Amino acid sequence: MKRWGKRLAIGLGVLLGLGAIALGITVAISHSLQGETYVLALDELQVPTDPAALAEGERLYASRGCAECHGADGSGAVIMDGPPARVAGSNLTRLGADYDTVAFDAAVRHGVGTDGRPLIFMPAHEYYVALSDADVAKIFAHVRSLPEVAEPAVPSEVRLLGRVLHVTGAMHMFPAELIDHEAPHPDAIEPAPTAAYGERLAAACTGCHGEGFSGGPIPGAPPELGTPKNLTPHASGLAEWDRDDFFVAMRDGRSRDGAAMNAEQMPYPVFARMTDVELDALWSYLQDVPPRPFGER
Repeated sequence: MKRWGKRLAIGLGVLLGLGAIALGITVAISHSLQGETYVLALDELQVPTDPAALAEGERLYASRGCAECHGADGSGAVIMDGPPARVAGSNLTRLGADYDTVAFDAAVRHGVGTDGRPLIFMPAHEYYVALSDADVAKIFAHVRSLPEVAEPAVPSEVRLLGRVLHVTGAMHMFPAELIDHEAPHPDAIEPAPTAAYGERLAAACTGCHGEGFSGGPIPGAPPELGTPKNLTPHASGLAEWDRDDFFVAMRDGRSRDGAAMNAEQMPYPVFARMTDVELDALWSYLQDVPPRPFGER
């Protein structure tokens, strides 16, 4: 009996040792990917100055989710502080006079900071297809118009669980690695109530609802972020919804059954700033995606 107990203890020790080695390798891989340097060849964008363009820049800043992370005043905010990571939007009012459209574009559509390294949790892979050169320039013009807010910076930080989720592909901590940085930016597309235009807008939904839009728990996310719903035309999703139901949800934050949505979990105030054309396009696209059971992400 003692002999078997000793063997069991040795076996457990070996397993624990192998687990520790595997964890160490995983963490090292994550640090290596975070330390990668990207060299981008980006052009300066033409920044508009007319009132109409500035107003549209403010609307895009709000309706594309910039304000959700960086605040309406651009001073930044802590979005998540849990076991995987602390994610904080930076203070955009203190970028510095030499911060130009090239640096801004690198951050927004490539997820790369001024040091050439990937930004933490910056959803550039969503904005890469959703924002045109003109859109980025208008948002930059709006950001530049914001008065400086002397808010201390809160650094983002990837923690042990986050590094494991990152390397296993369950959570995109450094979205820069998902982008083909040598490919040209997609051509601008004329806003229209079409599925083609809606597909670009829907890229912003994938971070929570999954690439298949079927929702389910977000790997590693704290409970307070909630469980994203199924957006596909499946029985467990939007099969019974119509356009009016969708508009009420996006504009007023009420589900088809009349239940109020939690704005901290489903940021309907962001989508409320979309135009009717944009919401019609988004609805059209979601009606075209393959129906999938809830939770397949």
